[in-house]
Amino acid sequence: MPGLTQQDKLINYASVFVYNPKLRQDFKDYLPSVSTFENSQIFPIGTASKFQEFIRMSDEQQRQALEAKDKAEDTIRLLFEIVKKVQGDAKLVTFALLMIDGILEERRSRIQYLVAIQRSVKKDRKEDLIAILNSFLWSNTQSTMEQRDLATHILAQLIEATQYRHCESQARDFLNWLLEQRGKYQVSKQAYTFALMYLLKTNELAREFERSGGFDIFSGFLNNDCINEHQVAYNVIAALWIISYHPFALKRFEDYSLEIIERSVKILDYFNKEKIVRVVLLLLDNLKQQSEGCHEIMSDIGVLNTIVKLQNRHWVDQDITEMLERLYDYLDQNQKSFSSIEKFKKEVGVRKVLRWGPIHTEKFWQENFIHFHEKENLDLIKVLVEIVRRVNSDDREKAIACFDLGEFARFFPFGRQFLDQLGVKETLTGVMGRLGSSAELKKEAITCYQKLLMNTWTGADFKV
Repeated sequence: MPGLTQQDKLINYASVFVYNPKLRQDFKDYLPSVSTFENSQIFPIGTASKFQEFIRMSDEQQRQALEAKDKAEDTIRLLFEIVKKVQGDAKLVTFALLMIDGILEERRSRIQYLVAIQRSVKKDRKEDLIAILNSFLWSNTQSTMEQRDLATHILAQLIEATQYRHCESQARDFLNWLLEQRGKYQVSKQAYTFALMYLLKTNELAREFERSGGFDIFSGFLNNDCINEHQVAYNVIAALWIISYHPFALKRFEDYSLEIIERSVKILDYFNKEKIVRVVLLLLDNLKQQSEGCHEIMSDIGVLNTIVKLQNRHWVDQDITEMLERLYDYLDQNQKSFSSIEKFKKEVGVRKVLRWGPIHTEKFWQENFIHFHEKENLDLIKVLVEIVRRVNSDDREKAIACFDLGEFARFFPFGRQFLDQLGVKETLTGVMGRLGSSAELKKEAITCYQKLLMNTWTGADFKV
């Protein structure tokens, strides 16, 4: 049986082997047979011989066989029949799924064979492959994680290639199955995020994903799994890049509570693989053009500094170098608009949600303290005090407010007297003495308090 254990046989291209290499050993010398199922009349007479003919081929012979459309479709149809009808032989079903996935992974263009079967106008050639996989995922309570991973991986590609108008109901069923996985995943994170990445290429499914709280899923992944597994990180960022082209999705990127942009950029602290750097830059490059709100967030979280650090490294991929230059030029030219008093007024006076950025720095207060002679801007100081006192403000926001109040006291004439009238010292004393306050908040509160006491201030004066 030539070629049965060669490492480049098609089955070895199956996606699951990348993150579950031990599974490969289970199938290294496996010789599947469907004779029992033919004898039980589950398969027509002659099925076993056709199956064995393909399995016994060398890897090169299998590739040549798949070059012929009819032969390829017959083979794929038979493998799907195993998935659909075989019960009581989990290894055979897994083998069939591995084989289908391997055929596709070795050459992605072969997905067209599956589409041809799915959309055939000839009754004897047509088979609803999407329905088979959907049923396998929804109804098969005996399936294993590996089987569900493979079915998910294949189905996502098939739905995308079949086109939404030809499988609308089934595509929504699959997306709903994925969305229902939240908190109780029945597939690996690699397979799950890969499936979403493919489905979001379809506009209608992207819209449904956004409406159904899909960005909450991505936010969770970015904060956990993406910093531990590079392929999950790539899948999620790529999916975000795809959906970022839709105007309806921009409000999710601008949502400060989700921290999509911040967490996407944070991935670069954990992985330096070029494909991950490239897709993060593609996302940022698109968002800066699509939304001023997204550009504002990039400024807040210091994306320009990240770009400068990345420019100091050598990249084999020339696209990365070019994108870094383009992003640097754009962000540098527009940086001033996001470190101005207008930005401060918008964040403190309108949004009342604070995050570290250019307007919460010593440089900002040195350049902009003069604007607080105007009453409407001076009223913003009262908002900062309210944030420190607010029960439901998180500690980081309170820490930022403390920093700004301290800088206001340093640079604005009569700033200390104004804050004394508002009872800020008493407020800070309460913050410093509160057991539940974070270290960051306590540090900023102590620093602010000392700035209120001193006639002049230098960093050397501060001691914790």
